[in-house]
Amino acid sequence: PDVPSPVSGKDLKYRELTRDFCRLFREFQAEGLFEPNLAYVGVKILELVCLGSLGLCLVLKSGSLAVTGLGILFLNLFQLRIYYFTHEGGHNSLTGNPRMDRLIQAIAYGLCLGFSGGWWRSQHNRHHAMPQRLNHDVDLNTLPLIAFNVAVTKGGQHKSNFFLRHQAQLL
Repeated sequence: PDVPSPVSGKDLKYRELTRDFCRLFREFQAEGLFEPNLAYVGVKILELVCLGSLGLCLVLKSGSLAVTGLGILFLNLFQLRIYYFTHEGGHNSLTGNPRMDRLIQAIAYGLCLGFSGGWWRSQHNRHHAMPQRLNHDVDLNTLPLIAFNVAVTKGGQHKSNFFLRHQAQLL
């Protein structure tokens, strides 16, 4: 008599997928893609210093509205770039030294963005524990400014909210 396999088709599919990912991981590891690149980190820090300094100089020293606007654009770019950089620090993926990565993140967040790297790590860990799950992923808790899912607007308490009513046009 045929004895059913203890491994279902679904389990076999995931086992093969896991094997493929393990193979890909070993390839990337052999190519050194997971090794820290301190030159890259240095260039990123230099980029941030230049963007922030240029933006501040243009905003603070200019008498021209156009130049001030350009400075604001540079400061906006600085903020976007530093958010990404500190995100990498929070994931301990900058220097290969988790303590140094957390220190870089703490300094950058504290001095440049005005909040705590520890708070970010706490919130981000909660996000990774339940990504994209309503009422669990803290990154989806964005009301009243934006709704990532229509389900969060159920109940009618947000009907008068300008941002939610015009979200499609504003974004």
